[in-house]
Amino acid sequence: MKISQEIRKRPVFKPWDRHGLILTTVGVSYILISIVLLLSDQSTSGLSNVKDILAVAPYPYWCGALIVVGCASILSAILNSIPRTLGYVVLTGWSTFWAGVHIIGGLSYPMDLSYVSLGMIWALMAFLWWAISGLLSPPKEKEDPP
Repeated sequence: MKISQEIRKRPVFKPWDRHGLILTTVGVSYILISIVLLLSDQSTSGLSNVKDILAVAPYPYWCGALIVVGCASILSAILNSIPRTLGYVVLTGWSTFWAGVHIIGGLSYPMDLSYVSLGMIWALMAFLWWAISGLLSPPKEKEDPP
């Protein structure tokens, strides 16, 4: 009974800080990127390194998954019931997955070694999400005098 009363007293939204800004910005960016990818002509993308992954699920599915990742990031930034670490875990996991897809796909098709560098960029992003998640949000730089 005491726990349910404490949950009711807790605010729905988290206070806004730098982690909230990062997670919201990335989430909105991922959603917008996915929409652009869905609206683009998929036959001219020429991503031969993702042919294997497209055998698992069609292109729109992967764009939808990116939208889910973006939404999870945003929700973890603003809702008190979802820890911010969940947003960073989802971003790190998604980036690690795509790093593997691009590196393995690029090495599988020797004419597309440039995709290995794309995989390394995704791996760098995965590292950054992991590293940023452990940083403390700084206090407000300047407070108004009383």
